[in-house]
Order: sequence, then structure tokens, then C-alpha cells
Amino acid sequence: ADNVFGLSDTDQMALAGEDINDYFDNLGDKYRFVHLSDKNHTVPGTGGLPMKEYYDTLIKRGYEGWASCELCSRFYYEDPDKTTDEYVRFLREELGVQL
Repeated sequence: ADNVFGLSDTDQMALAGEDINDYFDNLGDKYRFVHLSDKNHTVPGTGGLPMKEYYDTLIKRGYEGWASCELCSRFYYEDPDKTTDEYVRFLREELGVQL
């Protein structure tokens, strides 16, 4: 279908033993969404997954889709502003993303 696209979730991807390249290889131009979250859906850089490597692969493969954060730890609900600040800091300082 023309209006159906694929998504990866870096936490679930790692748990399944998959790689970002698998999504490009299997979905091609239908790969349009990525949830950038660390292990157990935590702020990138706090859970041990190679988030910089994932990001670099997205850039290298020419990814132009959407990215979102999926932060599900109950601790984040207690202070969502702090969590957002931590996520933005990671994007800017660790990945060099300009927001």
C-alpha cells in the first residue's frame, strides 16, 4: 500500500538482535520512522545501547524520515521537563543535532 510505512524501535530492535541496516534492507524507502530510545526505553546514552552508532548508520544510509523518543520509565513521568532536557542534551552534545 502506498500509505503504509515501517518503523524501528532501537530498544526492541536490539532485544531482537536486529540492526538498523536490516530495516533499510527490508523496507527500503518505506522505512520512515524510528524511535530513538536506549535499553528499557530510557534516555539515549543512559541504557548501554550504541546510540551514536545507530544514529551514524541512519545518516550514512541517507535516512530522511521521522525520529521520536519513546521514554517509558515511570521515573520520567515524575519530572518530564528534566527528562526532555536530558534527551535534548543528548541530541545536541552527543549526536551534534541542531534543533
